[in-house]
Amino acid sequence: MRNVAAMGSKGKAKVTYNGSQSVGASGGPSGVVKPERTRRSWSKREEEVMIMALHDIVTGGWKVDNGFRPGHSKMIYNVLKREIPNTELRVSPHINSKIATWKRDYHSLSNILNRSGIGFNSDGGHRIECNDDQWDKIVKVFYGEL
Repeated sequence: MRNVAAMGSKGKAKVTYNGSQSVGASGGPSGVVKPERTRRSWSKREEEVMIMALHDIVTGGWKVDNGFRPGHSKMIYNVLKREIPNTELRVSPHINSKIATWKRDYHSLSNILNRSGIGFNSDGGHRIECNDDQWDKIVKVFYGEL
């Protein structure tokens, strides 16, 4: 049985079951109701500043064979704060998550483009160029049989 017991912080209702204890977002009992997680969308300006900061880090010698030296995320954060003072971005989870997403996307695209007969249209369309048979093979390799 689900009952709304009282208003929590930020106007969120605390949910109780059988009139007993509050239940957190993970389903376990807790004294505090956890806020719902929401995705944060990056603005175009934030992404541009982050790319600029990454470029500066690479040219400044912070890039090493297996990634970046420790502290690179904090440097990116400092550049973001300097260029966009009212940003709500944090090193964790925002900056680290964005870098991980870009790495994943880059490696996926790189694996596709390394296949024979596959091209990339960079004249404004930014599309992978291949015939239908090649695309079907790519889909099978990356997503299995559909």
